[in-house]
Amino acid sequence: MQIGFKLTFTSVFFVACSLTAQITKYPPRPTHESLSKKVAEDKKKETKLQTNKSTYKSLDNEAFNKLFINLTSRGMWVDVPKNSIIYVPDGLKKHISEKPTGKYASWKKFLEQNRRILHELPVTHDQSYGRDKLSKELIDSYKRLNKIVVATYRKTPVTVAKKAYKDEKKTDKPTIYK
Repeated sequence: MQIGFKLTFTSVFFVACSLTAQITKYPPRPTHESLSKKVAEDKKKETKLQTNKSTYKSLDNEAFNKLFINLTSRGMWVDVPKNSIIYVPDGLKKHISEKPTGKYASWKKFLEQNRRILHELPVTHDQSYGRDKLSKELIDSYKRLNKIVVATYRKTPVTVAKKAYKDEKKTDKPTIYK
C-alpha cells in the first residue's frame, strides 16, 4: 500500500516558513540594565552646546530704548516701535511704559490676549515710509474705537514716518502718543 500526500503550494509554504524560523535566530530582548548602560553611553557621547559669550545687552541699550516702547497688560509686555503707535486714548495710557513689567510675550500672543485694548491698523509699505498719507478721516475713525491703535505691516508692528500724518495744509499730526 502506498501512502502519499498531495503537495500543494500552501503546504510547501508552511514547511518552508517553519524551517526558516528555526534557522533564523532572533537576538534576545534587551534588559533594563543593558538599556540603561546604552543610555549612559549615549549621554557621554553627546556634546554640550556652546554658550553665547556676546556682550550685547538688549534691555540696557539706550539706542534700543529710544526706538522702542513697551506695551504692558495682564502681566505680559511686548516691545513695539515708538512711531508704530498711532493713537492712545487717555484711559489706556497706563498700558504704555518705559520699563517692562511681567513676562515677555511675542506680538502675536500679546495681541491675542489683549484684543479688548489693541487694534491693528494695516499700513502699506509706502504709508510706513511717508510716501502715501494716512487720511485724517481714517485716524479720526480709529479715535472712536477707544483702543490703542498700532500700525502693522504684514501683521508686525512697524514705524510710520511722520510725513504720513501731516495734512496737505502742512499742519501738525493729530493727537498721537509721544
